[in-house]
Parts: sequence; C-alpha cells; structure tokens
Amino acid sequence: MPNIKFNLIINKGVLSQEGKREFAVINKLNGHYEVIIRNVSYRGTRYKYHFGHVLNEICSFLNSSRKNLIIDSSSGELIEWDTETLHSYHKSKFNSCLAPDIIGKGQNFISIPTSTKNLNDTEFINMYEEEIIEYYSSKFAIEFMSREDYATFMKSKKSA
Repeated sequence: MPNIKFNLIINKGVLSQEGKREFAVINKLNGHYEVIIRNVSYRGTRYKYHFGHVLNEICSFLNSSRKNLIIDSSSGELIEWDTETLHSYHKSKFNSCLAPDIIGKGQNFISIPTSTKNLNDTEFINMYEEEIIEYYSSKFAIEFMSREDYATFMKSKKSA
C-alpha cells in the first residue's frame, strides 16, 4: 500500500470533522503501520501552490516511478520523497550560496542551501519556483497546473 498523507486540524484536542473523514481511511487497513504526527506551520499564499501542487507532483512522480528514491545511509532502506525533504533538496540546488568549508582542509568553499524566506514573492515565484518547474517539465515531462488553475481547482474542491 502506498503512503497515505493528509492534514489534520486539531483544536484543543478535538479533531475537525474534515479530519475525521480523512482519518477514517484507517478503518480499511490491516497490518503494522507507523503514524507520525508533526506540527505544520502556516504557509503563506506563495507556498500553497508550491507545496500543495508543485512539490506534490514531483514527489508523486519520483515515488511512483521508484527511481531516484532516497537511500537511508544507516540502513540502506529506500525512502520515498516528501515535500519537506524535496524542498530542502531544492534549496541546495536552486537557492544556494558558497560558504567556507570549516570542517575540511584548505581554503575550499562548499555550496549550502539558503532559506527561501529571504526571497520576496517575485523572486520566489519568478526565479526559484519557475526554475524548478522548468527543470522537472523538461527532464521528466511532468505537467504542472498554472498557479491560477490551481487556485481555481482548490476553490472548486472547497465548495464541493
């Protein structure tokens, strides 16, 4: 069975009605599972499309193709991509800076990821996000909805 991921809203220890409906999927399961509950901070509007669509599409492609999975260095186990890990990876590839290698020998510099929070909305969308979309569109032929189409899709999903 593929991994199941959904967001739950819990207010003062009470699961929302939408969360109860989504969580009901466990009634169909049989076997041993690991459940991880972690706090998800609010993401501004610019991140809704990026995390909700762009990164999800890329993760779905990478995980379903079973190619390019992450290898756990301690166990050798293949691990599927999730949006947080992919975002960290993208920061190192598409939003990095050079820092002195303080652990290594000599005067070498290494590329390290920098936070996307320092980018204004225009830089985030037009430089960082568009570069990611272009890369995956051309290399893997992944098709992405436009930002506007995604907003329309989400509005129709909420009203349904």
